[in-house]
Amino acid sequence: MIYRAALTKLADSHPDRLRVVHTLTREENVAAIGPSVRKGRVDTTLLTELIPDPSACLVYLCGPGISKFDRDAAKAEGTTPQPRFIEAALASLQAIGVPDKKIRRESYG
Repeated sequence: MIYRAALTKLADSHPDRLRVVHTLTREENVAAIGPSVRKGRVDTTLLTELIPDPSACLVYLCGPGISKFDRDAAKAEGTTPQPRFIEAALASLQAIGVPDKKIRRESYG
């Protein structure tokens, strides 16, 4: 996990303001990695558990999103591009009521 030690240190320095939870989709035994690691994708169930007050949180979202190449390929096939991490996570955040102005995002892909 990228920057795990630095993120843990930052969360330990701000326990009332920051919680870091890693989610892994391919690791079978996440319990062996640590208590702040979950198996599966970010979804509304996980977000509902982690965000008790959606109007009071600030979310930093970074990951792959639909790229120009995805859009071009879908257009050539006459289909709609499949959502990637950013689009799926944004939909889940919106579904639980996190205001768009409370979401900071960075997309790559």
